[in-house]
Amino acid sequence: MQSTRRSRTTGVGCVVLSSALLVPLSSAAQPPPAGAKPASAASSGSPAGTKSASAASPAVAAQATAEGAVREEARAAYNQALADFRKGDYDSAYTGFLEAERLQGAPQVPRIAGNLGRAELKLGKHRDGVAHLAFFLRHERGLDEQTVTEMSALLEQAKSRIGTLRVRVKQAGATISVDGSPVGTSPMEDDLYVNPGTHKIDVRTPTASETRELTLGAGGSETLLFDLPAPPLAEKPGAKTSVPASAPAPIPLAKAPPLTPAATPPFPARTVVLGTGLALTAVALGAGIGTAIVASGKGSSQQQFEHPGFTAPEEVAWKDLERERVQLSNVSQSMFLVSGGAAAATTALFLSGAFAEPSPSSKPPEKKPALRAAFTGTGFVLTGTW
Repeated sequence: MQSTRRSRTTGVGCVVLSSALLVPLSSAAQPPPAGAKPASAASSGSPAGTKSASAASPAVAAQATAEGAVREEARAAYNQALADFRKGDYDSAYTGFLEAERLQGAPQVPRIAGNLGRAELKLGKHRDGVAHLAFFLRHERGLDEQTVTEMSALLEQAKSRIGTLRVRVKQAGATISVDGSPVGTSPMEDDLYVNPGTHKIDVRTPTASETRELTLGAGGSETLLFDLPAPPLAEKPGAKTSVPASAPAPIPLAKAPPLTPAATPPFPARTVVLGTGLALTAVALGAGIGTAIVASGKGSSQQQFEHPGFTAPEEVAWKDLERERVQLSNVSQSMFLVSGGAAAATTALFLSGAFAEPSPSSKPPEKKPALRAAFTGTGFVLTGTW
Protein backbone atom coordinates (compact mmCIF):
# COMPACT_ATOMS: atom_id res chain seq x y z
CA MET A 1 0.00 0.00 0.00
CA GLN A 2 2.81 2.37 0.74
CA SER A 3 4.41 2.04 -2.71
CA THR A 4 0.98 2.54 -4.34
CA ARG A 5 0.46 5.73 -2.36
CA ARG A 6 3.85 7.05 -3.50
CA SER A 7 3.02 6.27 -7.11
CA ARG A 8 -0.21 8.21 -6.88
CA THR A 9 1.53 11.20 -5.31
CA THR A 10 4.13 11.29 -8.09
CA GLY A 11 1.41 11.00 -10.67
CA VAL A 12 -0.37 14.08 -9.36
CA GLY A 13 2.87 16.03 -9.60
CA CYS A 14 3.32 14.95 -13.19
CA VAL A 15 -0.18 16.11 -14.09
CA VAL A 16 0.67 19.54 -12.76
CA LEU A 17 3.95 19.53 -14.65
CA SER A 18 2.19 18.46 -17.81
CA SER A 19 -0.15 21.43 -17.63
CA ALA A 20 2.83 23.70 -16.96
CA LEU A 21 5.49 22.32 -19.28
CA LEU A 22 3.88 20.43 -22.12
CA VAL A 23 4.28 23.39 -24.46
CA PRO A 24 6.37 22.95 -27.65
CA LEU A 25 9.24 25.28 -28.35
CA SER A 26 7.97 27.68 -31.04
CA SER A 27 10.09 28.80 -33.99
CA ALA A 28 8.76 32.36 -34.02
CA ALA A 29 10.40 33.46 -30.81
CA GLN A 30 12.57 36.55 -30.67
CA PRO A 31 16.03 36.81 -29.10
CA PRO A 32 16.09 37.83 -25.43
CA PRO A 33 16.64 41.54 -24.70
CA ALA A 34 20.19 42.70 -24.05
CA GLY A 35 21.17 42.64 -20.41
CA ALA A 36 18.27 40.41 -19.33
CA LYS A 37 19.04 38.64 -16.06
CA PRO A 38 17.51 35.36 -14.86
CA ALA A 39 15.20 35.65 -11.88
CA SER A 40 16.49 34.61 -8.48
CA ALA A 41 15.52 31.33 -6.87
CA ALA A 42 13.28 33.16 -4.43
CA SER A 43 11.14 34.68 -7.15
CA SER A 44 11.19 31.90 -9.72
CA GLY A 45 11.88 28.79 -7.74
CA SER A 46 9.78 26.38 -9.85
CA PRO A 47 9.44 25.21 -13.49
CA ALA A 48 8.26 27.73 -15.99
CA GLY A 49 4.93 27.23 -17.56
CA THR A 50 1.29 28.14 -17.47
CA LYS A 51 -2.03 26.34 -17.54
CA SER A 52 -2.76 27.77 -20.97
CA ALA A 53 -0.60 28.18 -24.07
CA SER A 54 -2.30 31.45 -24.97
CA ALA A 55 -0.01 34.26 -26.15
CA ALA A 56 -1.66 36.55 -23.60
CA SER A 57 -0.28 34.43 -20.74
CA PRO A 58 2.83 35.93 -19.07
CA ALA A 59 4.46 32.47 -18.87
CA VAL A 60 4.14 31.95 -22.62
CA ALA A 61 5.47 35.45 -23.27
CA ALA A 62 8.51 34.65 -21.12
CA GLN A 63 8.86 31.35 -22.91
CA ALA A 64 9.02 33.08 -26.29
CA THR A 65 11.76 35.36 -25.00
CA ALA A 66 13.80 32.46 -23.59
CA GLU A 67 13.44 30.35 -26.74
CA GLY A 68 14.99 32.89 -29.09
CA ALA A 69 18.42 31.31 -28.77
CA VAL A 70 17.28 27.67 -29.17
CA ARG A 71 18.96 25.84 -32.06
CA GLU A 72 16.66 24.45 -34.73
CA GLU A 73 17.94 20.88 -34.36
CA ALA A 74 17.54 21.09 -30.56
CA ARG A 75 13.98 22.42 -30.97
CA ALA A 76 13.05 19.55 -33.27
CA ALA A 77 14.44 16.92 -30.90
CA TYR A 78 12.70 18.58 -27.94
CA ASN A 79 9.26 18.71 -29.63
CA GLN A 80 9.54 15.04 -30.65
CA ALA A 81 10.50 14.05 -27.10
CA LEU A 82 7.56 16.08 -25.78
CA ALA A 83 5.22 14.10 -28.04
CA ASP A 84 6.69 10.84 -26.74
CA PHE A 85 6.17 12.00 -23.16
CA ARG A 86 2.51 12.78 -23.85
CA LYS A 87 2.08 9.22 -25.15
CA GLY A 88 3.67 7.80 -21.99
CA ASP A 89 6.82 6.59 -23.74
CA TYR A 90 9.15 7.91 -21.05
CA ASP A 91 12.24 6.05 -22.25
CA SER A 92 12.00 7.67 -25.70
CA ALA A 93 11.13 11.01 -24.13
CA TYR A 94 14.17 10.82 -21.85
CA THR A 95 16.44 10.00 -24.79
CA GLY A 96 14.94 12.81 -26.86
CA PHE A 97 15.23 15.47 -24.14
CA LEU A 98 18.80 14.37 -23.48
CA GLU A 99 19.59 14.72 -27.18
CA ALA A 100 17.95 18.16 -27.30
CA GLU A 101 20.10 19.27 -24.38
CA ARG A 102 23.23 17.96 -26.12
CA LEU A 103 22.37 19.68 -29.40
CA GLN A 104 21.58 22.95 -27.66
CA GLY A 105 24.80 23.05 -25.65
CA ALA A 106 25.51 26.07 -23.47
CA PRO A 107 23.67 27.99 -22.29
CA GLN A 108 21.02 25.49 -21.27
CA VAL A 109 17.37 26.22 -21.97
CA PRO A 110 15.39 25.95 -18.70
CA ARG A 111 12.35 24.37 -20.40
CA ILE A 112 14.47 21.57 -21.91
CA ALA A 113 16.07 20.92 -18.50
CA GLY A 114 12.67 20.93 -16.79
CA ASN A 115 11.13 18.35 -19.09
CA LEU A 116 14.28 16.23 -18.98
CA GLY A 117 13.93 16.26 -15.19
CA ARG A 118 10.31 15.12 -15.47
CA ALA A 119 11.30 12.16 -17.62
CA GLU A 120 14.11 11.26 -15.22
CA LEU A 121 11.73 11.23 -12.25
CA LYS A 122 9.40 8.95 -14.19
CA LEU A 123 12.28 6.53 -14.78
CA GLY A 124 13.47 6.64 -11.13
CA LYS A 125 16.55 8.78 -11.85
CA HIS A 126 15.77 10.99 -8.88
CA ARG A 127 19.18 12.58 -8.44
CA ASP A 128 19.43 13.80 -12.04
CA GLY A 129 15.74 14.71 -12.12
CA VAL A 130 16.02 16.93 -9.03
CA ALA A 131 19.11 18.64 -10.45
CA HIS A 132 17.35 19.48 -13.74
CA LEU A 133 14.13 20.60 -12.04
CA ALA A 134 16.08 22.78 -9.62
CA PHE A 135 17.87 24.42 -12.55
CA PHE A 136 14.51 24.99 -14.22
CA LEU A 137 13.07 26.56 -11.08
CA ARG A 138 16.03 28.93 -10.71
CA HIS A 139 16.16 30.21 -14.28
CA GLU A 140 12.71 30.06 -15.89
CA ARG A 141 10.89 33.40 -15.84
CA GLY A 142 7.28 34.59 -15.85
CA LEU A 143 5.73 31.82 -13.72
CA ASP A 144 2.42 32.44 -11.98
CA GLU A 145 2.24 31.98 -8.23
CA GLN A 146 0.20 28.77 -8.32
CA THR A 147 2.66 27.08 -10.66
CA VAL A 148 5.57 28.13 -8.45
CA THR A 149 3.88 26.62 -5.39
CA GLU A 150 2.99 23.35 -7.11
CA MET A 151 6.41 22.90 -8.70
CA SER A 152 8.22 23.65 -5.45
CA ALA A 153 6.13 21.01 -3.65
CA LEU A 154 6.95 18.42 -6.33
CA LEU A 155 10.66 19.23 -6.13
CA GLU A 156 10.69 18.88 -2.35
CA GLN A 157 8.91 15.53 -2.67
CA ALA A 158 11.59 14.32 -5.08
CA LYS A 159 14.36 15.58 -2.77
CA SER A 160 13.11 13.25 -0.04
CA ARG A 161 14.55 10.32 -2.03
CA ILE A 162 18.11 11.69 -2.40
CA GLY A 163 20.73 13.58 -0.39
CA THR A 164 21.42 17.31 -0.61
CA LEU A 165 24.96 18.59 -0.22
CA ARG A 166 26.20 22.16 0.17
CA VAL A 167 29.92 22.83 -0.24
CA ARG A 168 31.33 26.17 0.90
CA VAL A 169 35.02 26.96 0.36
CA LYS A 170 36.73 30.01 1.83
CA GLN A 171 39.15 30.26 -1.09
CA ALA A 172 37.75 31.22 -4.50
CA GLY A 173 38.61 29.20 -7.60
CA ALA A 174 38.98 25.82 -5.88
CA THR A 175 37.90 22.77 -7.90
CA ILE A 176 35.13 20.77 -6.21
CA SER A 177 34.71 17.07 -7.02
CA VAL A 178 32.22 14.48 -5.76
CA ASP A 179 33.29 10.84 -5.98
CA GLY A 180 36.09 11.80 -8.37
CA SER A 181 33.92 13.81 -10.80
CA PRO A 182 34.37 17.61 -10.95
CA VAL A 183 31.10 19.44 -10.27
CA GLY A 184 32.26 23.09 -10.28
CA THR A 185 34.51 25.67 -8.70
CA SER A 186 34.16 27.82 -5.62
CA PRO A 187 32.27 29.87 -4.74
CA MET A 188 29.41 27.41 -5.33
CA GLU A 189 26.01 28.66 -4.21
CA ASP A 190 23.91 25.91 -5.79
CA ASP A 191 23.12 22.67 -3.97
CA LEU A 192 24.60 19.35 -5.07
CA TYR A 193 22.41 16.26 -5.21
CA VAL A 194 23.71 12.74 -4.53
CA ASN A 195 22.19 9.31 -4.19
CA PRO A 196 21.87 7.96 -0.62
CA GLY A 197 25.13 6.41 0.55
CA THR A 198 28.75 7.31 1.28
CA HIS A 199 30.51 9.90 -0.88
CA LYS A 200 33.94 11.53 -1.11
CA ILE A 201 34.13 15.30 -1.54
CA ASP A 202 37.44 16.70 -2.75
CA VAL A 203 38.36 20.40 -2.79
CA ARG A 204 41.60 21.27 -4.55
CA THR A 205 43.68 24.32 -5.46
CA PRO A 206 47.06 24.37 -7.20
CA THR A 207 48.81 24.41 -3.82
CA ALA A 208 46.50 22.55 -1.40
CA SER A 209 43.73 19.99 -1.24
CA GLU A 210 41.38 18.38 1.26
CA THR A 211 39.16 15.31 0.96
CA ARG A 212 36.29 14.40 3.25
CA GLU A 213 33.96 11.43 3.36
CA LEU A 214 30.37 11.52 4.57
CA THR A 215 27.25 9.40 4.45
CA LEU A 216 23.86 10.83 3.51
CA GLY A 217 20.52 9.04 3.72
CA ALA A 218 17.39 9.68 1.71
CA GLY A 219 16.17 13.20 2.46
CA GLY A 220 19.38 14.04 4.31
CA SER A 221 21.15 17.37 4.00
CA GLU A 222 24.70 18.40 4.91
CA THR A 223 26.79 21.58 4.65
CA LEU A 224 30.59 21.25 4.43
CA LEU A 225 32.92 24.18 5.10
CA PHE A 226 36.47 24.06 3.70
CA ASP A 227 39.36 26.38 4.55
CA LEU A 228 42.48 25.26 2.70
CA PRO A 229 45.93 26.30 3.98
CA ALA A 230 47.46 29.33 2.33
CA PRO A 231 50.29 28.68 -0.17
CA PRO A 232 53.86 29.37 0.99
CA LEU A 233 55.21 32.80 0.20
CA ALA A 234 57.30 32.81 -2.95
CA GLU A 235 60.78 34.31 -2.72
CA LYS A 236 61.25 37.48 -4.69
CA PRO A 237 63.82 37.41 -7.51
CA GLY A 238 67.21 38.58 -6.27
CA ALA A 239 66.22 38.14 -2.63
CA LYS A 240 68.92 35.53 -2.03
CA THR A 241 72.27 36.88 -0.90
CA SER A 242 75.42 35.25 -2.17
CA VAL A 243 78.94 35.65 -0.81
CA PRO A 244 81.59 36.15 -3.50
CA ALA A 245 84.40 33.64 -3.56
CA SER A 246 86.98 36.31 -2.79
CA ALA A 247 85.17 37.66 0.22
CA PRO A 248 87.00 37.09 3.51
CA ALA A 249 85.52 34.67 5.96
CA PRO A 250 83.45 36.35 8.61
CA ILE A 251 85.10 36.81 11.99
CA PRO A 252 83.16 35.03 14.71
CA LEU A 253 82.11 37.32 17.51
CA ALA A 254 83.10 36.43 21.03
CA LYS A 255 80.22 35.46 23.21
CA ALA A 256 79.53 37.86 26.01
CA PRO A 257 79.46 36.32 29.49
CA PRO A 258 75.97 35.72 30.78
CA LEU A 259 74.58 38.42 32.94
CA THR A 260 74.09 37.40 36.53
CA PRO A 261 71.56 39.32 38.57
CA ALA A 262 73.05 41.34 41.37
CA ALA A 263 72.48 39.84 44.78
CA THR A 264 70.02 41.77 46.88
CA PRO A 265 71.88 43.05 49.96
CA PRO A 266 70.33 41.94 53.24
CA PHE A 267 68.73 44.46 55.49
CA PRO A 268 71.30 46.02 57.82
CA ALA A 269 71.27 44.51 61.30
CA ARG A 270 70.66 47.94 62.83
CA THR A 271 67.50 48.37 60.79
CA VAL A 272 66.21 44.94 61.82
CA VAL A 273 66.87 45.57 65.51
CA LEU A 274 65.34 49.04 65.51
CA GLY A 275 62.29 47.84 63.59
CA THR A 276 61.76 44.93 65.96
CA GLY A 277 62.10 47.20 69.00
CA LEU A 278 59.62 49.73 67.70
CA ALA A 279 57.14 46.99 66.79
CA LEU A 280 57.43 45.40 70.24
CA THR A 281 56.95 48.81 71.88
CA ALA A 282 53.83 49.51 69.87
CA VAL A 283 52.27 46.07 70.50
CA ALA A 284 52.97 46.14 74.24
CA LEU A 285 51.65 49.68 74.56
CA GLY A 286 48.49 48.80 72.70
CA ALA A 287 47.94 45.69 74.83
CA GLY A 288 48.47 47.71 78.03
CA ILE A 289 45.97 50.37 76.99
CA GLY A 290 43.42 47.74 75.98
CA THR A 291 43.61 45.76 79.22
CA ALA A 292 43.48 48.99 81.25
CA ILE A 293 40.23 49.96 79.52
CA VAL A 294 38.72 46.53 80.18
CA ALA A 295 39.81 46.69 83.86
CA SER A 296 38.18 50.09 84.15
CA GLY A 297 34.97 48.60 82.79
CA LYS A 298 35.04 45.89 85.42
CA GLY A 299 35.33 48.55 88.11
CA SER A 300 32.33 50.39 86.71
CA SER A 301 30.33 47.16 86.77
CA GLN A 302 31.13 46.74 90.50
CA GLN A 303 29.42 50.01 91.38
CA GLN A 304 25.95 48.54 90.77
CA PHE A 305 26.44 46.18 93.72
CA GLU A 306 27.82 48.83 96.10
CA HIS A 307 24.68 49.74 98.05
CA PRO A 308 23.54 49.08 101.64
CA GLY A 309 22.20 45.62 102.29
CA PHE A 310 23.35 43.93 99.07
CA THR A 311 22.60 40.22 98.99
CA ALA A 312 24.97 37.26 99.10
CA PRO A 313 24.78 36.57 95.33
CA GLU A 314 25.52 40.21 94.64
CA GLU A 315 28.52 39.97 96.96
CA VAL A 316 29.81 36.94 95.03
CA ALA A 317 29.40 38.77 91.75
CA TRP A 318 31.17 41.82 93.17
CA LYS A 319 34.12 39.71 94.26
CA ASP A 320 34.36 38.01 90.85
CA LEU A 321 34.48 41.38 89.18
CA GLU A 322 37.09 42.58 91.64
CA ARG A 323 39.29 39.57 90.95
CA GLU A 324 39.05 40.09 87.19
CA ARG A 325 39.75 43.83 87.57
CA VAL A 326 42.90 43.19 89.59
CA GLN A 327 44.14 40.61 87.11
CA LEU A 328 43.56 42.92 84.15
CA SER A 329 45.23 45.80 85.98
CA ASN A 330 48.32 43.66 86.61
CA VAL A 331 48.44 42.61 82.94
CA SER A 332 48.05 46.24 81.87
CA GLN A 333 50.91 47.33 84.14
CA SER A 334 53.09 44.50 82.81
CA MET A 335 52.40 45.56 79.21
CA PHE A 336 53.27 49.14 80.04
CA LEU A 337 56.53 47.93 81.59
CA VAL A 338 57.35 45.83 78.51
CA SER A 339 56.54 48.75 76.26
CA GLY A 340 58.71 51.09 78.25
CA GLY A 341 61.56 48.61 78.37
CA ALA A 342 61.42 47.99 74.63
CA ALA A 343 61.32 51.71 73.93
CA ALA A 344 64.28 52.30 76.25
CA ALA A 345 66.32 49.49 74.73
CA THR A 346 65.57 50.63 71.19
CA THR A 347 66.54 54.20 72.03
CA ALA A 348 69.75 53.05 73.67
CA LEU A 349 70.70 50.95 70.67
CA PHE A 350 69.97 53.81 68.32
CA LEU A 351 72.07 56.28 70.32
CA SER A 352 74.91 53.86 70.92
CA GLY A 353 75.50 53.15 67.23
CA ALA A 354 75.39 49.41 67.86
CA PHE A 355 74.90 47.24 64.76
CA ALA A 356 76.00 50.17 62.58
CA GLU A 357 77.59 49.13 59.32
CA PRO A 358 81.31 50.03 59.44
CA SER A 359 82.63 52.09 56.54
CA PRO A 360 85.36 50.51 54.42
CA SER A 361 87.95 53.07 55.51
CA SER A 362 87.16 53.10 59.21
CA LYS A 363 88.71 50.68 61.63
CA PRO A 364 86.46 48.43 63.65
CA PRO A 365 86.05 49.55 67.25
CA GLU A 366 88.33 47.88 69.70
CA LYS A 367 85.52 47.19 72.14
CA LYS A 368 81.96 46.40 71.20
CA PRO A 369 79.18 47.78 73.34
CA ALA A 370 77.43 45.33 75.63
CA LEU A 371 73.83 45.56 76.84
CA ARG A 372 72.02 43.54 79.45
CA ALA A 373 68.30 43.62 80.18
CA ALA A 374 66.49 41.88 83.05
CA PHE A 375 62.99 41.87 84.54
CA THR A 376 62.59 42.07 88.31
CA GLY A 377 59.56 41.46 90.44
CA THR A 378 58.66 45.16 90.38
CA GLY A 379 60.21 46.54 87.20
CA PHE A 380 62.68 46.37 84.32
CA VAL A 381 66.47 46.91 84.55
CA LEU A 382 68.72 47.81 81.61
CA THR A 383 72.52 47.86 82.04
CA GLY A 384 75.33 48.14 79.55
CA THR A 385 78.65 49.66 78.55
CA TRP A 386 79.58 51.69 75.45
